[in-house]
Amino acid sequence: MEKANFAAPLGCEPAKLPFTYLGVPVGANMNLTKHCRPVIERFRSRLSLWKSKTLSLGGRLTLSKAVLGSLPTFYFSLFVAPASVIKTLEKLRRNFLWGGAEESRKINWVKWQKVLSPKNAGGLGLGSLKALNLALILKWWWRLKVDGTSLWCRALAELDINTDDVFVKDVGSDEDTVFWQDRWNGAATLKDSFPELYKLERHKKCKVSDQITTDGLVWNWKSSPTSPDERSQLEAIIARAEVHHPLSRRDKWICNLSHDGTFQVRSLRSQIDERNESSDEAVIDWIHDIPIKVSCFMWRAVLDRLPTATTLIRRGIQLPSPTCTWCGLEPEDTDHVILRCPKAMMVWEWIIRWCEIPDLHFTHTKDLVEFTSKWGTCHKKRRTLIAICYGTAWLLWKARCDWIFKKTRSSPAVVADMIKSTVFTWVKHRRTKCTFRWMNWCVNPFKCV
Repeated sequence: MEKANFAAPLGCEPAKLPFTYLGVPVGANMNLTKHCRPVIERFRSRLSLWKSKTLSLGGRLTLSKAVLGSLPTFYFSLFVAPASVIKTLEKLRRNFLWGGAEESRKINWVKWQKVLSPKNAGGLGLGSLKALNLALILKWWWRLKVDGTSLWCRALAELDINTDDVFVKDVGSDEDTVFWQDRWNGAATLKDSFPELYKLERHKKCKVSDQITTDGLVWNWKSSPTSPDERSQLEAIIARAEVHHPLSRRDKWICNLSHDGTFQVRSLRSQIDERNESSDEAVIDWIHDIPIKVSCFMWRAVLDRLPTATTLIRRGIQLPSPTCTWCGLEPEDTDHVILRCPKAMMVWEWIIRWCEIPDLHFTHTKDLVEFTSKWGTCHKKRRTLIAICYGTAWLLWKARCDWIFKKTRSSPAVVADMIKSTVFTWVKHRRTKCTFRWMNWCVNPFKCV
């Protein structure tokens, strides 16, 4: 009754905690999984089985990045998600990416941590949800640093959060920099570098301008430094402070993760994922000239994660024979299908004559990728060669699959013609202001550049 009396003048109805306001639970313990179910249900509503069946790996990757990677952003920017929720959401993303569903599971060809890692580290750049959550939460700390005069910033100023590796104070006039607690002089804060002196300091939140004046250094000790450690630290801190000269501009915070010093969630998220996964594998070139499904194919090929006979047998799937269905001479692995099979070698010989590149002989896919990424000095010609080589590998694999599943045999000459026309179409329509002509392309693709 009392609630109703208070609510009536405001035109509201009495309610009880927890309730939802602007889509955010208010008064709920967000450490409990049950209160994060709306995020999980939104994920499930976007992940229908027909979508995963009708899309290629590149399409599922794009959908995972554009839609599934942004669905929980609102929640993740306000709450630290429980580990069980992160695990559930990552499982939904993982099953969708590899073409499965929640109730049916398909082969996960590459470990998930590798998929999440940035492209420059050999991954797909999908990004982990845990890293996204941490980066979004830390964004508030960045705003706390750069906009410390607002009310909510003053209320949170007493939180003990260590962000010294990410945020550094760029000292100007010294008026907004805390002498002991901000990282402004050296690789660590002065309280960490000189702990004995910090214990003696009376005003632990004093500004740099209070300590370093035109008359020299000003100290506010509880007792004078007398021990050998205290005297030694005092000499060291005086040496540091004497070389500091204030500037006319205001102090400001800078973020170590970006070139311009501003904080970006994307930068921190990539940094976290890159630290979680390090690899010596060759890194493919993700160029816009070719469809993303072809780039994803090459990424799997470099990692030897294509469903060849040898990889399927290695995963416990029974096959009549591990030998290549095209030539029947060697066990079928990724390098054999793309490079070493006699039919593939005939196609590559045609590519060599067409492009006039005599050094284009490889036995491992990763060697081919490394060669194309470093070939030549002209950026446009290099991108053209990458498109041709990646397209050749993809169309060889497609011809192999057509023979196995459709019983359609394509001769090396037909595959070569398909490579020429398909790659031309890609580059012509995907490259900005492309002036390639078909007649010149047929003679030598680099004459078009």
